[in-house]
Amino acid sequence: MDFKIKMKKSQLFSCFFVAICLLLFANANGQSHWFLPSRTSSKTFSLKDTTFTDSSYYHTSQINFINDSGEIAPQSYINLDSVATFMKKNSQLVVQVFAHAFQKKLFIEKENKIRNYLLAKGIDPVRLLIDIAQIRYNYHVRPLLIHADGKPHPINYVAFTILRTDSSFAPKGTFNWTDKAFTVGTKRRIEVRFCLDKACIEDSNPALDTTAKFIKANPFLKIGIYNHTDQQGSPQHNIPLSIVRARSITNYLRFKDGIDSARLVPKGFGFTQLIIPTSVIMKEKDKHKRDSLYQINRRTEIVILDNAYKKETK
Repeated sequence: MDFKIKMKKSQLFSCFFVAICLLLFANANGQSHWFLPSRTSSKTFSLKDTTFTDSSYYHTSQINFINDSGEIAPQSYINLDSVATFMKKNSQLVVQVFAHAFQKKLFIEKENKIRNYLLAKGIDPVRLLIDIAQIRYNYHVRPLLIHADGKPHPINYVAFTILRTDSSFAPKGTFNWTDKAFTVGTKRRIEVRFCLDKACIEDSNPALDTTAKFIKANPFLKIGIYNHTDQQGSPQHNIPLSIVRARSITNYLRFKDGIDSARLVPKGFGFTQLIIPTSVIMKEKDKHKRDSLYQINRRTEIVILDNAYKKETK
């Protein structure tokens, strides 16, 4: 019994010693604890820069939330406006939002609030992504972040990471919610949260509520509800899934918001209309970046089918 106890103590001491060595090694190389890049990392960029590299990031502690909730503090709007101006000026960039929080649900809410604010400022949805699949759960949720200089990073840490420096693949011909005139064929991407690999829609979907208000405010429009999957899986699975998801959105708008079904045309395309081809995705060695590119292909689009629609009368 004594021998076993001694062995356990010895093993614990060895693990502790290895952990200390790893932390010292990280400090010696100018890295931060928990693998957070240091403030002097060459991968950071500022909002004043004009040249960029993939995976570089801008982090700020100036985007605050009320009582660590998902609500953005009003004094932070000026900082988000600076990010919006930056993205408009550098229209070639595709950016992903990362927010730090103690709880998984909270960082998702924060990222959605930030993204929705920037979309309302006119940023193209395809250029501004969030981690819908929560791939980097451990990246977001941590008790304390300590930099190599010994200073703790604020809990309201927000980062904007450049996924691609070329957005030439982005679809053209988008419209804004506030437009008064519309061209047939123009579209807008919305983020609809479905149950995993199913057509059921999650309870909270701000994008659909915004869509409903838009359709009601423009009764002369006939709208296509187009759903697309990524290229993971078979056509036999993805095409029916996208069709059923498009119908689910149509039913949501009909029954929850009372929109005339004659004005809504649901269609599902599976992965027949990819934005990012498989050949481009497979060239990405980083799994997180590949998943983010798949996310661009997974989308729901609101398409203007008729800008002079009149309800038929019997």
